Amino acid sequence: SMPFVAQSTTADGCQCSELQILQAINQNVSALGNALVNQSKRVSVVSFTRPNDTPTYDALDVVGVAAGTPLQFTNIGPTGGGVVFLTALGLRIDAAAIPAGMGGFRLHLYNQLPSSIADAAAFNIPVADRLLYLGFIELPTPLDLGATLWAETEAQFYAVRKEVNLVSSSVWAHLQTINGYIATASVVKSLTLASVE
Repeated sequence: SMPFVAQSTTADGCQCSELQILQAINQNVSALGNALVNQSKRVSVVSFTRPNDTPTYDALDVVGVAAGTPLQFTNIGPTGGGVVFLTALGLRIDAAAIPAGMGGFRLHLYNQLPSSIADAAAFNIPVADRLLYLGFIELPTPLDLGATLWAETEAQFYAVRKEVNLVSSSVWAHLQTINGYIATASVVKSLTLASVE
């Protein structure tokens, strides 16, 4: 005798066995997996050296170069812009010890070149920058890894998948400290931003 095959009716009225439904689901999942694997992935790195001085950062000050030039992550999106997902952010600080008081950081993002904000000045979004602003990504307090400090969004509770609409292939940014601390003179900071389309 023929084995019993359960039948189900799909939304379009088609009679399908459970095996056929499972096979269709498996094909869709495989197609989705291939689409995710084949996404365009991009990584952009920005490094800067802070001024040769040791000011005390107040909480929520900008950390950058003396002139306050915004950071530019090039080729993080497609030529001509478009929607991308920012998936990871890492911060490397070339210092052998965590400065007293240092906490997490916040990277504020823009889809065009924003106004400059000087190192150790309070972060602000002026009227002219409101339509450029894309939001921010939080970074945890850096870890002391011997001769280097490191923080990343892959750490627990800091996962990121931020959707942004770009007008070019670049993202601009200002780095902000969450806590107040005494700066280290001439220290190099490197930020690595990753995205997928």
